[in-house]
Amino acid sequence: MSYENFDEFLQEEQITYQDFIEELSQTKDSEIVEEINQLKEGGIETIDGYVIINPNEEFSKSYLAEENGKYTFKVKEILTNKTYESSVEISNIDKSKLLYSVKFNIGEVILVDKEQNSTNFEEAYIIYNGEKIEVTDCIGNKKDYPYLDILLIALKLKELGKLENIDELSGTKQTLQIVKDGVSYFGYGLVAWFL
Repeated sequence: MSYENFDEFLQEEQITYQDFIEELSQTKDSEIVEEINQLKEGGIETIDGYVIINPNEEFSKSYLAEENGKYTFKVKEILTNKTYESSVEISNIDKSKLLYSVKFNIGEVILVDKEQNSTNFEEAYIIYNGEKIEVTDCIGNKKDYPYLDILLIALKLKELGKLENIDELSGTKQTLQIVKDGVSYFGYGLVAWFL
């Protein structure tokens, strides 16, 4: 399995850093080298001295605020096991000025105006595990309206090595960024498709 970073490895393996260190301390030196090599093969080059837990209680070094409000992040030092909290107040999100919004349907995502009419757009991105990935090539067109094909996005993530199986994406809440006329519109929705 491939991981974006050490935080993702800990989350996927459902272990804490302390458990990981404890396991290594009881492991023979030759096996420790093997363990570290497996992490490197999985894409992990460094092991951070801390983890960041976002307001959704997920390990992540990036977070996209959806609404105005107070967002609390936790920074956990790995060696001392101490946790520190820091809050950020967001007050500059004004959705009333947005001309369009992102709408999730089963199998597709569209950009709609205030009357819910779909419109075209030029670029698209998914924010997956804190990483912004361009998915513009997943834009399709049917019945005279453009849409972002969720299944094509899953296939692209698999092709890029972000997923082992496309079903890992189904049923998850994802953030999509759609760009029209140089303005970004964000949507958050449950990923689903029919095969």
